[in-house]
Amino acid sequence: MKRIIGLVVVLAMALGLCGCADILQEHTIGKDSITSKATMDIEKEYYDDLLKDPSLDTTDRMMLNELKTAMPIVKKDGKDYYRYQQTQTNSFADFMEAGNMNDDEDGVESIAYVTNEVLYIKQSSTDMLSGAESLWGDINKLDLSKITFTITMTFGKDVVNTNGTINTNNKKQAIFNTDPKAVKATIFASTNKNITQTSVEQMIAKSRKMGKAKIKKITANKVKKKAKKASVTLKLKKVKGAQRYTIWYCKNKKFTGSSSDYKETKKTKVTIKGLKKNTKYYFKVYPSRKDFTGAYYDGADSKIKSIKTKKYKKSKKK
Repeated sequence: MKRIIGLVVVLAMALGLCGCADILQEHTIGKDSITSKATMDIEKEYYDDLLKDPSLDTTDRMMLNELKTAMPIVKKDGKDYYRYQQTQTNSFADFMEAGNMNDDEDGVESIAYVTNEVLYIKQSSTDMLSGAESLWGDINKLDLSKITFTITMTFGKDVVNTNGTINTNNKKQAIFNTDPKAVKATIFASTNKNITQTSVEQMIAKSRKMGKAKIKKITANKVKKKAKKASVTLKLKKVKGAQRYTIWYCKNKKFTGSSSDYKETKKTKVTIKGLKKNTKYYFKVYPSRKDFTGAYYDGADSKIKSIKTKKYKKSKKK
């Protein structure tokens, strides 16, 4: 889902979109897979003028000229447009994996859920347009007022619940006109009257519900005479709903740099080995559980705790 829109927006970046562009994303929901097609129509006059611009980068000019020969011309509202398209088919599992990221860009978590009778997508508009992390920093170059972004969903049965508009000519299709300038966008449609947007959101939340993580106790273990490394033992709070824990540790409180490492465990008492002797380390933990996608979903980090590892200390003789 993200990759296909990313390919279209790569072209949009190259064009600068100073002219007008219509982006259409179509989802056709099958029995066990979803076919996504992204279409971008760019004003022909603008495109042709851009190729004549002496300031255009040589590499971009070559790419745009090559694309021009492959793009058909379509007429809309009395204007000619070049049409660029990309299509791909994914299993429901792959579609959800691609659309479910923990990153909160613009304060909106990316979520995707799909079956043969329901499709739900929640993303920031930046994420929906860019489709690739490497483009997030460049999305501000786009003149969003010049873009129209339409999403359509086509099911095997009539749509009965949606926050969009049911196509009067084809009731198996829901249509969404998404504002690219909006902070977030949620699209939902279902062919099952018992599945509503609220029920899907409740299901997603329930599958990810976990208690708060906490490091209850942290102990620096004794170091033996010939030991090259030190160790630390942590006791974790058992988190309701969690299926595993990830312990991060680092010599830097901000958890940056090459010294940052982690250990995954299902136990609440864990010993971290291989640490540098007589050195201060910082620790934090977060819980995880498998959510509706079948992949691990991470909960919030615990508070950071620190401790200094021990060095060998000769015992006193009695």
